[in-house]
Amino acid sequence: MSVWFFSEQLDRFDDVLTVGNSIVVELEADAQPDGVRLRLINLHPIERALAKMANKLVLHLTSKECIPHLTKQLQRGGEGQVASL
Repeated sequence: MSVWFFSEQLDRFDDVLTVGNSIVVELEADAQPDGVRLRLINLHPIERALAKMANKLVLHLTSKECIPHLTKQLQRGGEGQVASL
């Protein structure tokens, strides 16, 4: 799976994109005939996200076509919650 982003975003997130850093990636997803297209929205250190959240993932879905692709990705397991809106 790949993520689309612009060069301006690469400059903006340069300090976060360092080898060894754990990061949270915020994306937008669109269903395309050949699969799901992901676009980068935001990046930040995982420590910042952990300070705000418990073990959960909230998905804001705008189309039901994305559900089968997301279900496939989320079947890998884990200990957190997943909610879709």
